[in-house]
Amino acid sequence: MTEDDGVPTASEVHDPTGEEYRTVYDSSANSVSRAVIDAVARATGAGPVDMALPGWPVDPDVLDALFVPTVSGPPQGDANITFEYASCEVTVHSYGVIAVRPDAGRGAGRGAADGSE
Repeated sequence: MTEDDGVPTASEVHDPTGEEYRTVYDSSANSVSRAVIDAVARATGAGPVDMALPGWPVDPDVLDALFVPTVSGPPQGDANITFEYASCEVTVHSYGVIAVRPDAGRGAGRGAADGSE
């Protein structure tokens, strides 16, 4: 991922099976919600501008607040949240990793948002 000036702000890790895209984010440098938009855009090949916020299942401000850096140092263990966005399953981990599984958010094994399987 990069900031608007093109400077890299996170590292990317591609799953060799192609099923999952992972990136490391720095919540002290960028908002988590922005990092999610960038990660989903890269995982799906869409541009970040193509990712519309109205489709979010989680309030971006709440997501950012959940993963705000603390003064007590790095997190102990893992707090995470998983949600569906742009036909992807997105998991944000408190230790600074976003995992995106393209096409996993289409109800595969979970039931779709409309209640159908």
